[in-house]
Amino acid sequence: MRQKPQEKGIRLRGGVWYTNIQVDGKRKEIPVGPNKDEAIALHARLKLMALDGTLQGYLQKQLPTNVVTYNDAVKEHNEKHIKHQTSARDLYGRLKPSLKFFDKRDITTIRWQEVEDYRNARLGEVSPGTVKQELDMMHATFERQVKNDQLQKNPLDKVDRPKVNNTRDDIPSHGEFLNLLNLSWEVDNRGFKTIKRLEPHLKLALVIADYTAMRISEVLAVKWTHIRNIDGCESIYIAKTKTKQKRFVPVHPELSRILQSLPRRGLFVVNVRGRKVRSLKKGFNKARELASLPWLHIHDFRHRAITRWVQQGHPVNVIMKVTGHRTFSAFSRYANLKEGDIQVLVGRKTQPLPIVSYQDFVGIKLENVAKVWQAA
Repeated sequence: MRQKPQEKGIRLRGGVWYTNIQVDGKRKEIPVGPNKDEAIALHARLKLMALDGTLQGYLQKQLPTNVVTYNDAVKEHNEKHIKHQTSARDLYGRLKPSLKFFDKRDITTIRWQEVEDYRNARLGEVSPGTVKQELDMMHATFERQVKNDQLQKNPLDKVDRPKVNNTRDDIPSHGEFLNLLNLSWEVDNRGFKTIKRLEPHLKLALVIADYTAMRISEVLAVKWTHIRNIDGCESIYIAKTKTKQKRFVPVHPELSRILQSLPRRGLFVVNVRGRKVRSLKKGFNKARELASLPWLHIHDFRHRAITRWVQQGHPVNVIMKVTGHRTFSAFSRYANLKEGDIQVLVGRKTQPLPIVSYQDFVGIKLENVAKVWQAA
């Protein structure tokens, strides 16, 4: 972390001493170098210049007029690149913590050691995966300024990224999934006790994701008009994807039966009283806590579908065509195969993950859920 010197008007960042002075109510900061005594001497000199009126002239010679701050660099990268991406809000969100850290700093004064300090501070607050994403976005921001000839080198080139294991080892079993879908709990409302259940739109979204391996954002964007009949088989047309690749996802007959049983309110398949659902986060987080599945992620249902298809022996290139993965390394993180699955090499094959049937979806008896739970 930053070291705070005792002397007022100077500070150390990433092995470089800076001196600062107030000019017209604004702080001007000048990099001095690794020598602390030089920073102290320069600060004393600046104070004298402020008294005799020569400070403005000195600063005009020392500080370039076309200073690009980190804030400026982020704004430019956002306007010219980020805002045009499908996941623009998420990508920009990864830069917000670094904005608080570097803010109006001249980008030419930011050293790799300071970015390393930022990395270490963030590792104490969030996961390594999140920190890696933030550093990658910072690297892209600085790289634009290298192309603009505002920087000679990208300071992020020297900063090691945290090691991340982003392979999910656990996905919900069939019993755990059914338990979640049939979740119920009691609510006391001013003395009147009522039974609450999983919200229908959340239940439907999870089932669609489990059948199709669609990202949850894609599930929420599906309109009734996107479900098309191609050569006698139903498919879901996905026009807007993370990778900007349009694709078709086949609809399992059992999922088709579920969809046909739903009332068509509004444009979107997953809706609340005909209106589009923007997020499932709040309802899902509450449900997983009540179901005693705190480790469960909503993205795990994409993992479940891909794992099921691999267990069923479908060609990997066909699965990747449906899921939208461009590289095998990205795809391989989603196939959660266990030791029993590799026994296929000697002629033994485990049963693929079961699907949620139409009867499961519309509601099964709680005692049957308990039986499945115990068997899973």
